[in-house]
Amino acid sequence: MKVSISDPAKLDLANIIAYLIGLNRRAADKLSALFEEKIASLALFPERGVRRPALSKNARVLMVETYLVIYQIELDRVLVLRVLDGRMDIEAEFIE
Repeated sequence: MKVSISDPAKLDLANIIAYLIGLNRRAADKLSALFEEKIASLALFPERGVRRPALSKNARVLMVETYLVIYQIELDRVLVLRVLDGRMDIEAEFIE
C-alpha cells in the first residue's frame, strides 16, 4: 500500500526537526530517520496504529517516541494527516 503525507503533516515534521536541530543536530537526525522508518512501515502494516475515533472516524495513531503520527487508511493508500507532540491537547490541535 502507498503512504502519502499531507501538507499539514509535512509542516509538522519540518517544524519538529527544525526545533530539534537547534538543540541537538544528532538527535534531530536520529528522530528524522525514525519518523521515516515508522511512517514507511505503514505501507506493510497499516492497521498497526491504535484507532482514535475522537479525532476522526477513521483516524489511527502510531507512536514515535513522544510524537503521534495520526493517519487514516484509505482505499488505496495510507494518508498521514498530522504529526503532533503527544504531550499536547491532541484533540484541540487536530481539529484546528
